[in-house]
Amino acid sequence: MKIGILTFHWSNNYGAVIQAYALLSKLKKLGYDACIIDRQIRYNGVLRRLFHRYSYQHHYSWNVFNKERKRVLSPISNPYKSHADLVNNFANEKFDAVIVGSDQVWRWGMMGNNYFLDFLEGTSTRRYAYAASFGLAEWNGSEEKRKEISALLKQFNAISVRENSGVKICRETFGVDAQLVLDPTLLHDRSFYESTLLKGKPLKSNGKVVSYILGKKYKNQVLQISEWAKIKGLKHNELFWTSLDIPSLIGRSEFHFLHVDLTTWLDEIRNAEYVITNSFHATVFCILFEKKFVVLESPGGGRDRLLTLFTSLGIENRMVESVDHVDSILSTQIDYTSIKDRHKGLKLNSIEFLSKIN
Repeated sequence: MKIGILTFHWSNNYGAVIQAYALLSKLKKLGYDACIIDRQIRYNGVLRRLFHRYSYQHHYSWNVFNKERKRVLSPISNPYKSHADLVNNFANEKFDAVIVGSDQVWRWGMMGNNYFLDFLEGTSTRRYAYAASFGLAEWNGSEEKRKEISALLKQFNAISVRENSGVKICRETFGVDAQLVLDPTLLHDRSFYESTLLKGKPLKSNGKVVSYILGKKYKNQVLQISEWAKIKGLKHNELFWTSLDIPSLIGRSEFHFLHVDLTTWLDEIRNAEYVITNSFHATVFCILFEKKFVVLESPGGGRDRLLTLFTSLGIENRMVESVDHVDSILSTQIDYTSIKDRHKGLKLNSIEFLSKIN
């Protein structure tokens, strides 16, 4: 059975790429002929296109990362750069089914109806959602769009979502049932990532405070984390910001001139003494690698995905509002034996959803 995966594989984001890789790998292991659908985003405006193609931040700095993404996300379909391109040419792929997800593929205002599989209208291709996310705890689109998307979702053969709020939105806003499942990164144990993306590299605890702080408006948090690490007598390494982004930290933190590849990103988290992040997927790998970690809450949303994860695994809330409060959380022990037991059951339930695709 040939299955296409429609997700945010193109994003310059470690979690987005690894979750796509994780779902692709699990489907292959289940015996499916799985493939990433190369839906590409076309930027509007000449200046914006030039910026994303040639700027330091969006091309040269991500060069090594992009090469690794192409290597791990294979096979991949022909590129599709527009809705019309999908409608006119997608049938040539001869997919039996399409899975949309995971990540915030259903966050309205970010992406359009392609992620509700509107381009499959009039075809016999079966439709599924795996761990799809609305991004926010409530639907924020118009009534017209609600009706349009409700009609599209009712054509799905089965729907699963990543957050408790997603189950509620599907039921109360769109009138469809949805199953709660794990993010694709949690379909595997740490040994999978150690043998594949980390290529058997040995664990080397580095005594560092590793931070991964997404979002340009949170630059000050990186400065605060660096100062906190200095007070603790620990080295600091930031994995999102480069040395050109925050020149004042050159010499104070182990910053990178270019963005690191997937292997380095994972290895730094695995080897860290402490991890401080506001990223969902960095949090996932803190759990898989059994780290001492704390999550800085982002006012822009996304809290429910972390609360759903923490509740399902029986973890005491690890979120704080500011760096000033990380000490109290990091000093609290995490029962990883209990977490692994819970994870095992949740993983089997999630894999069962995928195994029923036909």
